[in-house]
Amino acid sequence: MSYCLNPNCQKPENLDRTEVCHNCGTKLLLGDRYRSVKLLGSGGFGRTFLAIDQLKPSKPSCVIKQFSPQGQGSNHDKAAELFQQEVIRLDELGHHPQIPELLAHYQQENQQYLIQEFIAGQNLAEELKIQGVLNQSKIRQLLSNLLPVLQFIHGHNVIHRDIKPENIIHRLGKDAADYVLVDFGAAKHAINNDLRKTGTSIGSPEFVAPEQARGKALFNSDLYSLGVTCIHLLTQASPFDLIDIDHNWVWRDYLTGNNVSNDLGKILDKLIAIAPSKRYQSADEVLKDLHPQAAISISSNTVAESQQSNVISTPKSIHEDLGNGVVLEMTSIPAGEFIMGSPENEESHENTESPQHRVKIPPSFMGTFAITQAQFRAIMNASPSYMVGDDHPVECVSWNAVVEFCTLLSQKTGRNYRLPSEAEWEYACRANTKTPFHFGSAINTDLANYDGRYVYRSGTRGEYRQTTTPVGSFPPNAFGLYDMHGNVWEWCQDFWHDDYIGAPTNGSAWDSGRSSMYRVLRGGSWYGYPWYCRSAARGRGKQSDWKLYYGFRVALTL
Repeated sequence: MSYCLNPNCQKPENLDRTEVCHNCGTKLLLGDRYRSVKLLGSGGFGRTFLAIDQLKPSKPSCVIKQFSPQGQGSNHDKAAELFQQEVIRLDELGHHPQIPELLAHYQQENQQYLIQEFIAGQNLAEELKIQGVLNQSKIRQLLSNLLPVLQFIHGHNVIHRDIKPENIIHRLGKDAADYVLVDFGAAKHAINNDLRKTGTSIGSPEFVAPEQARGKALFNSDLYSLGVTCIHLLTQASPFDLIDIDHNWVWRDYLTGNNVSNDLGKILDKLIAIAPSKRYQSADEVLKDLHPQAAISISSNTVAESQQSNVISTPKSIHEDLGNGVVLEMTSIPAGEFIMGSPENEESHENTESPQHRVKIPPSFMGTFAITQAQFRAIMNASPSYMVGDDHPVECVSWNAVVEFCTLLSQKTGRNYRLPSEAEWEYACRANTKTPFHFGSAINTDLANYDGRYVYRSGTRGEYRQTTTPVGSFPPNAFGLYDMHGNVWEWCQDFWHDDYIGAPTNGSAWDSGRSSMYRVLRGGSWYGYPWYCRSAARGRGKQSDWKLYYGFRVALTL
């Protein structure tokens, strides 16, 4: 059958291979390629159809989303905005096996259409109605399967904003725990607006995080919605019934024999914490608690091997005991390739960032945070910092001093700690992104510490703090590294070169060349302009120089 796409058609059913609707005369092929065969659903913003791609020999199924909102005025404009957002978000996210692929976007006969990959299966709301509550084993599977998807979209600086059972499809014909996240119409790019700026509330009220209901969606708002989805699937009760009048969760009272272990219960409680600061801050944090055996915990005498995920590997971490309660945390950086440097059309591009070149990076560990004053003092017995605070990055350190720190740290631990090469630093900072910053094309002072009196591209004017901030004050990148933009310039191993002509392509430090006096600095600082915080921006300093904005983080190859 061919189904007419005209919203006003009274008799939309047509015979196969018909070119125009027998009732209203509307063309039945969208873009001369896609034939609608069945109406799947309709709502306030439009309709969704099952379709086939007639140009491909196998005629695979796909989905047509038609933008046809009801009403006029501001509601119509908001609906149009959300439809365009879905197109943009799906295109930005590219290909991920658990996100429907965007196949095409059309405008035909004054209607807008989005063509998507068809996902065969039931959404979790349908599955819950048919099969009843999920047990804790299936909830663990769901979390293990979907959290890497959130890692992926958050790594692209996208907040979904509408995670709920209806938007999670259990794919047929695949593994038992293969779930697909759909409907990115409410998704938001985190850099488009100040993350703390109040906007329009988007999402389904039962599953939306409190701060998102007030128009302030955060990355961990998605984690809240996933957690509420889990307790709903465990209880089959409305989330409104699972919280009392004092805003305390009482979901355990509704389990009715569906046992949940203390470990899983604690994870769910932290996912659905009312205050964002009490909640998990990233999908990676949840995965580490969900699979604690996958983390490497290194003390003076022990090394535990990690367990790898077959979807997206959970980043391994090292916790190095420096004594007196001071711990150095290192994060695993996977091997990969990237284009180092910036294109000439990037705003604030400098010739020192050219020519762009492909670099292969071996696996390593990188400091999750810049070295703090407490860590520096634990190794060197003193801290030179002017802006005092144990959890602030150490500053006023020269390249010579940080090399001495690495030597003493290596002697204490028996492992070869060092400064990262410049290529390793940029690769770790970008975390598979190509934009000027790991969080997008613009920057504001809620994402990094720099001189907020100045603006880069579409960013906003913000706060000039005139000091360092505690490490970890801003969201991490997709590799789990904090403060790669701003706070303190970070020393690298390399000698300074005026450009990349002849630079190594294997990730190693460029430790010979035109300058034996200057070393490379990366990342920008609290004292600097926003464009100095770009992933590709380079600085230099004399090996013996120390300044109020010079710091560092360490690297390690096991």
